[in-house]
Amino acid sequence: MIFRDLRDFIDKINETGDLKFVNGADWNLEIGAITEVANNISDPPMLLFDKIKDYPEGYRIVSNVFESQKRITLAVGLPTSLRGVEIARAWKTRMREFAPIPPKEVSDGPIMENVIQEDEVDIYKFPAPIWHELDGGRFIGTGCMVFSRDPEEGWLNIGSYRNQIFDKRTIGCHTAPQRHLRIMMKKYWARKESCPVVITMGQEPATMLAAGRFAPWGVSELDYSGWIRGEPIEVIPGPITGLPIPASAEIAIEGEIPPLDVESHEEGPFGEYPGYYTDKTNNDPVVKVKAIYHRNDPIIWGFPPLKPPAFIRYSAPFLSARIWDTLDRSGLPGIQGVWAPEVTGTIMTVVSIKQLYPGHAGQVAHVAAGAPVLLDRPLSEA
Repeated sequence: MIFRDLRDFIDKINETGDLKFVNGADWNLEIGAITEVANNISDPPMLLFDKIKDYPEGYRIVSNVFESQKRITLAVGLPTSLRGVEIARAWKTRMREFAPIPPKEVSDGPIMENVIQEDEVDIYKFPAPIWHELDGGRFIGTGCMVFSRDPEEGWLNIGSYRNQIFDKRTIGCHTAPQRHLRIMMKKYWARKESCPVVITMGQEPATMLAAGRFAPWGVSELDYSGWIRGEPIEVIPGPITGLPIPASAEIAIEGEIPPLDVESHEEGPFGEYPGYYTDKTNNDPVVKVKAIYHRNDPIIWGFPPLKPPAFIRYSAPFLSARIWDTLDRSGLPGIQGVWAPEVTGTIMTVVSIKQLYPGHAGQVAHVAAGAPVLLDRPLSEA
């Protein structure tokens, strides 16, 4: 099933009875607390917040989108009856059929229903929450996508990086050193240039899943999400940056990230998925917002880190599939199943084998330990 946008997916989940409506919650801690409490039950529902304190009706936040294996399989087009290792097995098989589908450029779309530029830009227009008790501020970008283009090689990257609000025209963009966006930033900064970016805060699920996967360097997540969907993602060239903006996104920001010696900001702390808070970062990149585009009655995708197993439920099948694929390609026989438990993430993997000879288990353990767990391998390899 192809979902045209986030709203299409929400409507489908509502039909299944897995959507819960929450009206009147406060953006200050309450939305985050309700999201976390809901995650403590088996098979958590998806939550849609409306009539949020201080904001007009229709300015909404959706959370717990991927906290159900049924919703994960629905998003990627697998049978919704699959669970656990069955999902990993099915995704491993599908990975080997990867064929990129580039995006389709269009001239207009719902994202352009509202255009805010120059002095009218105010990111506080949207109900960005304080998600955790000790967070350093409001984070509008958690279930978000950041688009950037390599200035030397020209390929497009999409990643998911958190965005703290600093003022009405400035937000953060926290990245680890090994992330593709950070590498691209440094290339622009070496030229004494700012790095152009587009950031979206609500998009159809296949694109969001692609942004959350660690595709190899040079593989565009837009092509990857097109493959998941089975048809191209429709995009509009950003009027300022030229970067693609998904035509059906809920909110999009065009901006640029200046070199750190030009402008930076203290970022955080922020509650992370192991259940701890990150320290403040004194010299973190900022995004200078040039324009905001949004649909009528926009929806922010909230995907805050929560204590295990909540935040990493969605990644377990894909991580397990990657490790399983590596084991298959190694030529080792007898692999029966692979699962990376939700409570451990990349820290522990369980592999079931039919032991065929002395030392077999040791060989499997060595290959599994060396599997490229931080990279998807969507390319069809012999």
